[in-house]
Amino acid sequence: MNHNIFSPRVKADDGDNLSLLFWQSARFLYLIVFAILPLWYIPNLAISFGFTKTILVVVLVYGAVILSALAMLRSGRLSIYTPLTLIFLWLFVLTSFISAYLSGDFFDSVFGSSLEVPTVSFTVLFAFLVSLCLLLVNAKLTMMRLLLLSLVSLCGVYAYTISSFVMGGNLLNLPSQTIVGGFNDLAIYAGLFLSVILAVVHRVSSSWWVRAGATLITLVSLLILAVVNFSFLWIFIGFVSLMAFLYLIAKDTWLRGDVEFGQDKQSSSFALGLTAFICVISGVFIVSGDYVGAKMSNLTGLNYVEVRPSLGATTEIAKVVYQESIFTGVGPNRFADAWRQHKDRAINQTQFWNTTFPSGNSYIFSTIISTGLLGSILLLGFIITYAILVYRLVFISALADPSWRPLILVTTAASVYLWIVVALYSPGPVIMCLLALFTGLTIAISQSQDKSLAVRTINITANRKNGLLLVAATLLVIVFSTLAFIAVTTLFFNQAKLISVANSFAATNNQADYDQALLRLAESVPGEDFYPAERARLRLAELNRLMVITEPTADDQKRYQVSLGEGISLAEAAISADRTSPFNYAMLGSFYGFISPDQVEDVANRRRDAFALAKQLDPTNPEYALIEAQIENRQGNMTEARNQLATAIALKPDYTEALFLSSQLDIREGKATSAIATTRAIISLEPNNPGRYFQLGLLQLAITDLESAVVSLQNALMLDPYYANARYMLALSYLDLGLAEEALRELRIVQETNPDNAGLRSLISQVEGGDLSSPPLNEIIPVSGTESSAQLESAATQSDVSDTSLVSPVNRLPYSEEAEVEPAVTEEITEPSVTDNQVEGE
Repeated sequence: MNHNIFSPRVKADDGDNLSLLFWQSARFLYLIVFAILPLWYIPNLAISFGFTKTILVVVLVYGAVILSALAMLRSGRLSIYTPLTLIFLWLFVLTSFISAYLSGDFFDSVFGSSLEVPTVSFTVLFAFLVSLCLLLVNAKLTMMRLLLLSLVSLCGVYAYTISSFVMGGNLLNLPSQTIVGGFNDLAIYAGLFLSVILAVVHRVSSSWWVRAGATLITLVSLLILAVVNFSFLWIFIGFVSLMAFLYLIAKDTWLRGDVEFGQDKQSSSFALGLTAFICVISGVFIVSGDYVGAKMSNLTGLNYVEVRPSLGATTEIAKVVYQESIFTGVGPNRFADAWRQHKDRAINQTQFWNTTFPSGNSYIFSTIISTGLLGSILLLGFIITYAILVYRLVFISALADPSWRPLILVTTAASVYLWIVVALYSPGPVIMCLLALFTGLTIAISQSQDKSLAVRTINITANRKNGLLLVAATLLVIVFSTLAFIAVTTLFFNQAKLISVANSFAATNNQADYDQALLRLAESVPGEDFYPAERARLRLAELNRLMVITEPTADDQKRYQVSLGEGISLAEAAISADRTSPFNYAMLGSFYGFISPDQVEDVANRRRDAFALAKQLDPTNPEYALIEAQIENRQGNMTEARNQLATAIALKPDYTEALFLSSQLDIREGKATSAIATTRAIISLEPNNPGRYFQLGLLQLAITDLESAVVSLQNALMLDPYYANARYMLALSYLDLGLAEEALRELRIVQETNPDNAGLRSLISQVEGGDLSSPPLNEIIPVSGTESSAQLESAATQSDVSDTSLVSPVNRLPYSEEAEVEPAVTEEITEPSVTDNQVEGE
């Protein structure tokens, strides 16, 4: 099979102005991609930040592909390059499609919710970016312009970043985001230009303004690295700067004869000084990054720590996945599913027990898990052939034109740096697009310099019978690229509309309008399970609302039956669209829970089967057992409810919701005293479990042993100062003791992390007015299970990282005696229900 990579190149003597215009326009669009990508941001558009970056690349690449196809058709002449590196890359893309098809969740694997980096669509975009660089073969001037535009873009990014640091806060008003992406993406971006400077510092001009610019870029890059404190980047920059410094020391001695690299010139003091400075700063942060990082955090007010699965935890996931599907893996963009299904149960003892990690230890490792052995071999083949290409280009190839050397140094240094980054981390779309750019430029330079590489020229004008084939090929390129473009842009506008209607629903609470909007959006994306699942959740919320009505009208009863029937149908539709989501099965089981076993035969078995499938796909999650316990409790099956609670607590001994419900059952059945003795016995076995002290405090409150309850709740807070429920219950205990000031102090602390809780605001106003009465114990609402975990766009972010080998921080944890690290996310007091649990899980 002959795999050809087409590079639309026309001869200089073509002479056709329209054809040349098409080529130049295609190149111009390609230049624009990388000139404005880091700075691209759509203000006031509530949509995935990474998607706004990706959609720009999609639009401009689509334009470049169309213009290239038209230029080929107009000129009737093109050159065909077949580098082995690109053959491996496109075969890897094909394997990704096969893996997605066999994954059981084709839509999420291909598109995801916002064209995430692990999806097949983004992989195709990456391959196109690399391949389109062949437009620049022999176009040295265009390459230099591209790098110059990248430098201008860098200045814009740095100006924005410094403004953010000076003014404080995030000017984009987005959590954990910068103009480039996440804070770690910004650090990678800064490290990229530091790596380039270290690669070309010995060639820096003697002009004062060039040296001043290089120095300024170095200082700002180091400042960004210091603020973000990305551990691996400090090690990498420190190693490369030390190697560059040692090279410069020997450059004009025993390396003097290497004219090709310009070693006949003496090393400048500027190059030595700048390299030594970078090396020293890197060494300081490598040795004492925690202490220096704390100082930087105090100065900037920024404390950012990203957490990801550790190398060991990712390796264990890979082992299980390969045992089940060795050749095609779990499927692109489905690491989160593999993590839910195969993660170590010990993760439940940490604050990341319900955190969904979209990728593993690194992009490369996640791709190995996603695409299986076939994808891994092809990806490894691509990397190996590319490494050989870089080695030959830098160390072996003799350059007929030495002016290419700076371009070679810049592109190879940048691409090698970025490939090392993706081998150890999972960056966002901007970094991945830059990786494609520098990889493609290196391949284009290799094609320009290595005359031994075969180039096949097809001239349709010499054989007009083949003209029809060219027209057909051009038509296919335009049609398929347009269909792909429409699919991606539809997904983009759907997400924008979804966020808009969701915000409108939150403001107006008009369920009918929101439901109709979801129905219209679902029609344009039929393979997505989110829309039927979201519509089902609306029915679930309506059923919960109708359940608490003591005297329902005939209209309420009719609405109840309609919501129940529609909810079951929508949950089944969501399952049909995605049979790998445990939340869809749990939602279906929740609907069955509203049907009495006396009314419908075998409904109890259907419910248990649905939850069994959910537990099979997410076996360590205690939420499903809790939902079943709530259903059994509602239907009066106390024995089964306690069995399900025991299952939930066995999975997570400090699970607040389960402990709360267990205490409520004990209190309702008059077993509070015996339950206290049992809880004390459990505490003797689990002395560091704050949840058990919380449970003990609740039981003591039930028998009005207020002093003991205060002690128990204080013990819970000593073990976990951010335990919002324990602090809330402590405040209520103070109210019962008549200690208004102490109660207000605790309530205001809880309010800092729950500013939108109307009940909490009302209680604080009541106490401030002198009313010290607290709500009855059976009306108190526990937290709904967020428990110090965060799910952001690409990773979990947490300042207080548990001592566990299952997750590892990307950034150095700052430490200082003056300021303790505050956790990034704390609990919120919300009403627990079947609906809340489903939404929280999703």
